Amino acid sequence: MNEYHKKNFNKAFSDNRKTVFAVIGAGGKTSYCFAMASLYARTGKKVLITTSTHMYDTKDTVHVASEVKEAFLSRNIVHAGVPVQDNKIMGFSQEEYLQVCDSADVIFVEADGSKGKPFKAPSEYEPVIPENVTRIVLVMGLWAIGKPIKEIGHRIALICTILKKDSAEILTIEDFAFMIKRAYLIPLRENHPGIPIEVLLNHGNTPEQVQFARSVSRIIYGK
Repeated sequence: MNEYHKKNFNKAFSDNRKTVFAVIGAGGKTSYCFAMASLYARTGKKVLITTSTHMYDTKDTVHVASEVKEAFLSRNIVHAGVPVQDNKIMGFSQEEYLQVCDSADVIFVEADGSKGKPFKAPSEYEPVIPENVTRIVLVMGLWAIGKPIKEIGHRIALICTILKKDSAEILTIEDFAFMIKRAYLIPLRENHPGIPIEVLLNHGNTPEQVQFARSVSRIIYGK
């Protein structure tokens, strides 16, 4: 588990309220949800992983809202949602969602789609943040930097419109940071005042990617 996960876990764990994470962006949302869920489960917390959009189904996924509470009797992590095509699940109805939240101490809601790509631009209806959210985590995959937009992007036409670039052009550090700040952080702060927002620059596995992360952070936060 990396230091980011531990830091975010410690922040949220100190909050006595029911914690609802909305995990958005691209490039590692599902992995983040399950990694963090594992940390909480080790402390005895009951952790629900679900979605307000779509995410992949698994052999252990609970597909019926009324069965989530019973599932927690035998395990501390429950992945739940309504099965749809292409081996995916979608979110429960609002009433069912609140019902399954009642069964858990900590909830992770995958609240954005990216088709497995490491970089995206949100459509006008994205991300789909649940009303009971207490923390927002924005994920973006650093390995998108230096690649052609058409190879690494979800909603390519929208990305190109926002960045004023062609799809064959390379995604730069400045492009990456601009999308995070202008398309996500600014509107999120306006629409969800008071909700903490964490930015996870994912897969900083090489010295080059670590430097990318530092450069992006300086642009976003001005330091």
